[in-house]
Amino acid sequence: VIEVKTIKPQVTTSPISAGWIRVTCLILLIAAIEVPLFSQKADLKFRHLTTSEGLSQGNVTCILKDKQGFMWFGTRDGLNKYNGYDFTIYKNDPDNPTSLCANTVFDLLEEKNGDLLIGTGYGFDRLAKGTETFTHHLFNPMIPFSQHIFQDSKENIWISAAYGLRSICFPCCLGKCVENGI
Repeated sequence: VIEVKTIKPQVTTSPISAGWIRVTCLILLIAAIEVPLFSQKADLKFRHLTTSEGLSQGNVTCILKDKQGFMWFGTRDGLNKYNGYDFTIYKNDPDNPTSLCANTVFDLLEEKNGDLLIGTGYGFDRLAKGTETFTHHLFNPMIPFSQHIFQDSKENIWISAAYGLRSICFPCCLGKCVENGI
Protein backbone atom coordinates (compact mmCIF):
# COMPACT_ATOMS: atom_id res chain seq x y z
CA VAL A 1 0.00 0.00 0.00
CA ILE A 2 1.33 3.34 -1.00
CA GLU A 3 0.59 6.15 1.23
CA VAL A 4 0.18 9.62 -0.31
CA LYS A 5 0.59 12.62 1.89
CA THR A 6 -0.49 16.06 0.85
CA ILE A 7 1.93 18.71 1.90
CA LYS A 8 0.65 22.21 2.14
CA PRO A 9 3.23 24.90 1.32
CA GLN A 10 3.89 27.25 4.12
CA VAL A 11 3.49 30.90 3.25
CA THR A 12 5.67 33.22 5.22
CA THR A 13 4.81 36.83 5.41
CA SER A 14 7.62 39.32 5.10
CA PRO A 15 7.54 42.42 7.24
CA ILE A 16 8.17 44.42 4.01
CA SER A 17 5.06 44.82 1.92
CA ALA A 18 4.96 45.55 -1.83
CA GLY A 19 3.45 48.98 -1.13
CA TRP A 20 6.35 49.94 1.13
CA ILE A 21 8.86 48.90 -1.57
CA ARG A 22 7.06 51.10 -4.14
CA VAL A 23 7.11 54.11 -1.83
CA THR A 24 10.83 53.59 -1.06
CA CYS A 25 11.69 53.33 -4.78
CA LEU A 26 9.70 56.48 -5.54
CA ILE A 27 11.50 58.44 -2.81
CA LEU A 28 14.93 57.27 -4.07
CA LEU A 29 14.02 58.19 -7.65
CA ILE A 30 12.95 61.71 -6.64
CA ALA A 31 16.11 62.14 -4.57
CA ALA A 32 18.29 61.05 -7.51
CA ILE A 33 16.62 63.60 -9.79
CA GLU A 34 16.96 66.45 -7.29
CA VAL A 35 20.67 65.91 -6.43
CA PRO A 36 22.08 67.47 -9.68
CA LEU A 37 19.94 70.55 -9.18
CA PHE A 38 21.48 71.28 -5.80
CA SER A 39 25.06 70.53 -6.86
CA GLN A 40 25.37 73.74 -8.89
CA LYS A 41 26.44 77.01 -7.35
CA ALA A 42 23.50 79.15 -6.43
CA ASP A 43 25.48 82.37 -6.05
CA LEU A 44 26.13 83.27 -9.70
CA LYS A 45 27.27 86.85 -10.10
CA PHE A 46 27.08 88.92 -13.24
CA ARG A 47 28.90 92.12 -13.92
CA HIS A 48 27.21 94.44 -16.37
CA LEU A 49 29.59 96.32 -18.63
CA THR A 50 28.08 99.41 -20.20
CA THR A 51 29.22 102.69 -21.67
CA SER A 52 29.51 103.95 -18.08
CA GLU A 53 32.36 101.41 -17.53
CA GLY A 54 34.06 102.42 -20.80
CA LEU A 55 32.40 100.31 -23.50
CA SER A 56 32.42 102.36 -26.74
CA GLN A 57 28.77 101.70 -27.54
CA GLY A 58 25.90 99.77 -25.93
CA ASN A 59 25.02 97.61 -28.96
CA VAL A 60 27.46 94.67 -28.75
CA THR A 61 27.43 92.66 -31.98
CA CYS A 62 29.97 89.94 -31.09
CA ILE A 63 32.08 88.69 -28.18
CA LEU A 64 35.33 86.72 -28.06
CA LYS A 65 37.56 85.55 -25.22
CA ASP A 66 41.10 85.09 -26.54
CA LYS A 67 43.75 82.60 -25.42
CA GLN A 68 45.34 85.21 -23.14
CA GLY A 69 42.04 85.79 -21.32
CA PHE A 70 41.17 89.18 -22.80
CA MET A 71 37.54 89.80 -23.69
CA TRP A 72 36.88 91.43 -27.07
CA PHE A 73 33.58 93.14 -27.85
CA GLY A 74 32.59 94.23 -31.34
CA THR A 75 30.14 97.13 -31.48
CA ARG A 76 28.72 99.51 -34.06
CA ASP A 77 31.25 102.05 -32.81
CA GLY A 78 34.56 100.18 -32.67
CA LEU A 79 36.38 97.19 -31.24
CA ASN A 80 36.74 96.98 -27.45
CA LYS A 81 39.41 95.00 -25.60
CA TYR A 82 38.63 94.36 -21.92
CA ASN A 83 41.33 93.20 -19.47
CA GLY A 84 38.98 92.74 -16.53
CA TYR A 85 39.43 96.30 -15.30
CA ASP A 86 39.62 98.71 -18.25
CA PHE A 87 38.67 98.97 -21.91
CA THR A 88 40.99 99.72 -24.82
CA ILE A 89 38.95 100.98 -27.75
CA TYR A 90 40.06 100.61 -31.36
CA LYS A 91 38.35 102.81 -33.96
CA ASN A 92 38.92 103.90 -37.52
CA ASP A 93 41.19 106.92 -37.82
CA PRO A 94 41.24 108.24 -41.41
CA ASP A 95 44.72 109.69 -40.81
CA ASN A 96 46.15 106.36 -39.62
CA PRO A 97 46.29 103.60 -42.28
CA THR A 98 47.00 100.96 -39.62
CA SER A 99 43.86 101.72 -37.58
CA LEU A 100 40.68 99.65 -37.75
CA CYS A 101 39.25 99.91 -41.31
CA ALA A 102 35.64 100.49 -40.15
CA ASN A 103 33.96 101.11 -36.83
CA THR A 104 31.12 98.61 -37.31
CA VAL A 105 32.36 95.20 -36.15
CA PHE A 106 30.23 92.17 -37.05
CA ASP A 107 32.36 89.19 -36.02
CA LEU A 108 35.62 88.20 -34.31
CA LEU A 109 37.86 85.16 -34.71
CA GLU A 110 41.11 84.27 -33.02
CA GLU A 111 43.27 82.33 -35.44
CA LYS A 112 45.30 79.36 -34.25
CA ASN A 113 48.43 81.54 -34.30
CA GLY A 114 46.80 84.08 -31.94
CA ASP A 115 46.07 86.79 -34.53
CA LEU A 116 42.62 88.36 -34.33
CA LEU A 117 40.40 88.65 -37.41
CA ILE A 118 37.76 91.35 -37.28
CA GLY A 119 34.79 91.31 -39.65
CA THR A 120 33.82 94.93 -40.39
CA GLY A 121 31.59 96.99 -42.63
CA TYR A 122 34.28 97.12 -45.35
CA GLY A 123 35.85 93.66 -45.32
CA PHE A 124 37.97 92.34 -42.50
CA ASP A 125 41.06 93.32 -40.58
CA ARG A 126 43.81 91.28 -38.99
CA LEU A 127 45.29 92.39 -35.69
CA ALA A 128 48.61 90.58 -35.30
CA LYS A 129 49.16 89.13 -31.83
CA GLY A 130 50.94 91.58 -29.54
CA THR A 131 50.64 94.57 -31.87
CA GLU A 132 48.35 97.55 -32.17
CA THR A 133 48.47 97.44 -35.98
CA PHE A 134 45.59 96.41 -38.23
CA THR A 135 46.13 94.97 -41.71
CA HIS A 136 43.17 95.56 -44.03
CA HIS A 137 41.67 92.97 -46.33
CA LEU A 138 38.98 94.83 -48.23
CA PHE A 139 36.48 93.20 -50.52
CA ASN A 140 35.11 94.47 -53.78
CA PRO A 141 31.94 96.63 -53.69
CA MET A 142 29.73 93.60 -54.39
CA ILE A 143 30.66 92.16 -50.97
CA PRO A 144 30.44 95.15 -48.66
CA PHE A 145 30.92 93.55 -45.25
CA SER A 146 32.02 90.45 -43.37
CA GLN A 147 29.18 89.00 -41.33
CA HIS A 148 30.75 85.79 -40.00
CA ILE A 149 34.32 84.43 -39.91
CA PHE A 150 35.36 80.80 -39.43
CA GLN A 151 38.70 78.94 -39.55
CA ASP A 152 38.58 75.30 -40.63
CA SER A 153 40.93 72.45 -39.68
CA LYS A 154 43.22 73.26 -42.63
CA GLU A 155 43.47 76.85 -41.34
CA ASN A 156 41.50 78.27 -44.27
CA ILE A 157 39.46 81.32 -43.37
CA TRP A 158 35.81 81.32 -44.42
CA ILE A 159 33.85 84.55 -44.51
CA SER A 160 30.15 84.94 -45.13
CA ALA A 161 29.22 88.28 -46.59
CA ALA A 162 26.15 89.97 -47.98
CA TYR A 163 26.40 88.27 -51.39
CA GLY A 164 28.04 84.94 -50.73
CA LEU A 165 30.66 82.87 -49.00
CA ARG A 166 34.39 83.37 -49.48
CA SER A 167 37.36 81.15 -48.70
CA ILE A 168 40.37 83.32 -47.92
CA CYS A 169 43.83 81.82 -48.21
CA PHE A 170 46.86 83.74 -47.00
CA PRO A 171 50.01 82.84 -48.92
CA CYS A 172 52.88 82.28 -46.54
CA CYS A 173 54.79 85.45 -45.71
CA LEU A 174 53.23 87.49 -48.53
CA GLY A 175 50.47 89.14 -46.53
CA LYS A 176 48.20 89.23 -49.58
CA CYS A 177 44.58 88.20 -49.64
CA VAL A 178 43.38 85.70 -52.22
CA GLU A 179 39.63 85.40 -52.63
CA ASN A 180 37.92 82.23 -53.76
CA GLY A 181 34.24 82.95 -54.33
CA ILE A 182 31.73 80.22 -53.67
